[in-house]
Amino acid sequence: MKDVFISYRRSSGATVARLLCDVLTQRNISIFFDKESLGEGNFDEAIEKNLRAARNFILIVSPGLFDRGKNSNGQYDPLLSDADWVYREIRIALASGKPIIPIFVNGEQGFPAILPPGIEDICRKDALTFGHDHFEPELSKLLNRIKTNKDQLIESYIKNLSHIATDEQRDTLINLCENLGGKKATEEIINSLTNKLRVLFNSQSKSQPAINAIADSVSLGLLKFICKDLGIDNTGDTSYIKTNMVNWVLNKTFREFSKKTEALDRINEIINAFAETYKSHDKRTKAISIAENGLQLCPANRRSSSGIFSEIFDDFSVAEFFEKSSKELSEEEIKSVALYLFSDDKGRKNDLISRIVDYANYEYSPDLLD
Repeated sequence: MKDVFISYRRSSGATVARLLCDVLTQRNISIFFDKESLGEGNFDEAIEKNLRAARNFILIVSPGLFDRGKNSNGQYDPLLSDADWVYREIRIALASGKPIIPIFVNGEQGFPAILPPGIEDICRKDALTFGHDHFEPELSKLLNRIKTNKDQLIESYIKNLSHIATDEQRDTLINLCENLGGKKATEEIINSLTNKLRVLFNSQSKSQPAINAIADSVSLGLLKFICKDLGIDNTGDTSYIKTNMVNWVLNKTFREFSKKTEALDRINEIINAFAETYKSHDKRTKAISIAENGLQLCPANRRSSSGIFSEIFDDFSVAEFFEKSSKELSEEEIKSVALYLFSDDKGRKNDLISRIVDYANYEYSPDLLD
């Protein structure tokens, strides 16, 4: 999936389309630009597939864009206009409901009074005008209108903040807005907050710090829910998820969400392994001590070893947990965790810790999970 599909007429818009492609690519916005993006195969099918998959549609409105298919009387011949590929791209984009951004270039100032059949609604889309004297302001407007992976992440983050949280965990500001102004007021606040977060996110020169801030502001459970909402693999600990999310935002190779993989989420297995090892009263007391003294964490759920370790791995990756707490963990306890995870406890304490960390980071794969 690309962020932007650029549609243009080769005879008059190719140069601007190429320039725009280069400018947006430099800003980490992925582009489908037919001359560069297509390999071998069915050209028409590939164009349509990528158009439908793209998040945004940019139409380069250059001189003569709408001249194809006209009769001598100035009316459009339905057969000729239906066969024109640029018109077809516009029709597909209009039907898809995706963001459409027309850009007037090379002296064009508006749409003609008569448009080809089936694409008349293009004139209702808010257009930009690119020219040498005001290129930067218009480019800034364009960047604000393009919906990217970053924007989807922010929208999912805001939307899901209260989706799976309990009443006690919900943001009091949202409750206050609903009580005072109803759902409309809440929607306005959420939209305003979303736009503000978009600006802050996009102001970061690198994606990693921004994603760290988002991930660190929510529980591991909510982070996994957001990943699932976005179609990103939601398994593993926080550090593992962050790396995958950065790759997704930057349109690099990332791991997609899979129900099968989710069912075998290793961080849940690790939590269960520690919960089983520390299930007795004395062991649970020790787990609380590890959380409070080694991690400076005060568990809200002290009656359940599973709850204690869920809170621990909400705030710390598996590697961070062992780095801060390994001295307080006995070799017997580590062997118990390893036996639960791997069906064997071969190795000394430090070797088993490395094995568990590798397992959490999907660098170690027992045969049953290969």
